[in-house]
Amino acid sequence: MHLNRFRAAVALALSPLLFACPSASTMGLARTMPAGKLQTLVNPGAVTFAAATDAGSGAVTAPQLEVGVRYSVTDRVEVGAKAWFLGAALDTKIGLLRPESEESGLNVALDPGVSYIGGGSGAGSAGLLTVYLPVMLGYRFSHHEFIVAPKLVGMVASGGGATGAVLFGGSSIGFAPRLAPGFRLMPEVSFLTPLAGAAAGGGESGSSSLLSATFIVQVGVGLLFGGD
Repeated sequence: MHLNRFRAAVALALSPLLFACPSASTMGLARTMPAGKLQTLVNPGAVTFAAATDAGSGAVTAPQLEVGVRYSVTDRVEVGAKAWFLGAALDTKIGLLRPESEESGLNVALDPGVSYIGGGSGAGSAGLLTVYLPVMLGYRFSHHEFIVAPKLVGMVASGGGATGAVLFGGSSIGFAPRLAPGFRLMPEVSFLTPLAGAAAGGGESGSSSLLSATFIVQVGVGLLFGGD
């Protein structure tokens, strides 16, 4: 299946949801919290969806506000949820490398998750199912943490009689200074670019007017409360 056809199908499915963009953020620490801790998140920011059409290229930027909560089941396992406009996500963070010191050292975690965005009704309905697999690498110094999270992200979109699946690759980069016990301010930049995909249905007759994704960029400044 040609790349332009899968992009057209995905864009057709996403077109009713341009102002309910998928979340590309990781927005969290690589070091898992001690058992029994609760952390809440407020993450104001913006998402840019860059695309190409038969006539050229362009981008759409929309504000994004995410709110979330995390709970540590054990010292090495957390469960979390977050929500934004028309979307919600669930994830489980698994600490693979967690030094005894909370002040310094390298922390490594897997943070698999799934999200869904849906909107419209009848023939105008559309949905986007997203599966995330980031590997979080966090280096701590003086309780502050610098995080890099390379990730694979799979999206399955449906709408307008078309379906499409696309595999993205990308990363999040963030810094979470501990400004006070139980409070961190975390600026983060996340980006995704398509690697491969396939599409079905919807035909190609209207593809000249359809967007085709080239990359997604999300920026945010998260407020993290609790967890320490």
